[in-house]
Amino acid sequence: TPSSNRRQRQMCIRDRLDEDLTDPPSRWDAHLQAYDPETLMLLGIDLPRPWRRQLWRYLTTWQQVQVPLDGRDLKQLGYQPGPQFKTMLADIRAATLDGNVEDRKGAIAFLHAHYPIYGGWRSR
Repeated sequence: TPSSNRRQRQMCIRDRLDEDLTDPPSRWDAHLQAYDPETLMLLGIDLPRPWRRQLWRYLTTWQQVQVPLDGRDLKQLGYQPGPQFKTMLADIRAATLDGNVEDRKGAIAFLHAHYPIYGGWRSR
């Protein structure tokens, strides 16, 4: 039935997140980005208030966060294009969501700290 399907989806969301509602925004983002906003809004109707509050934060704030760099920037910084770009940009997004990166300069510093010149991430 539609009601039981909705409950299963709610449980799936809850299972993906810790019972601790203090998970950082990046964790919520990583688990909820697989769902479209309409589905999340519908699922949120029956969630307890604390869960709805976090879901609302995701939909209105965290989902809207833009990464301060893109693939072109990574290339300009000397990184070799490839599948690692997706990982690098996802890590920058997570750091931005969690307040560890605030701007382009911070994102570049984050890259240099987590993806240094050595290790095959960079060309030269």
